Amino acid sequence: MPGVQALPVYIACCDEFVYVHHDEYWERAWCLTEQFMHWKLGTGESKHRLDPTGLAFTTESSRVQPPDPTYGKLAVEADRIALASMTSIMPYTLPGDEDY
Repeated sequence: MPGVQALPVYIACCDEFVYVHHDEYWERAWCLTEQFMHWKLGTGESKHRLDPTGLAFTTESSRVQPPDPTYGKLAVEADRIALASMTSIMPYTLPGDEDY
């Protein structure tokens, strides 16, 4: 699990964020965690979605709040502890949001 817990560091250091979209992407906790970390830590205004069926890239805004990763599906439920420890140190809202 130590490598996964370094995910925020890797994402914070990235100049670009590219994800491979699939049917279950927005339901999976680790996929949502990637999006959450990029939303909170990324410096770019855009991210890139790769659709593997047509090999097409789509550019999207990085400033759109993703779904909360703590509600995503996990293949190994014990991973929820690591996921919660990574996401709990960062509030789910941004400064200026009503709930911040």
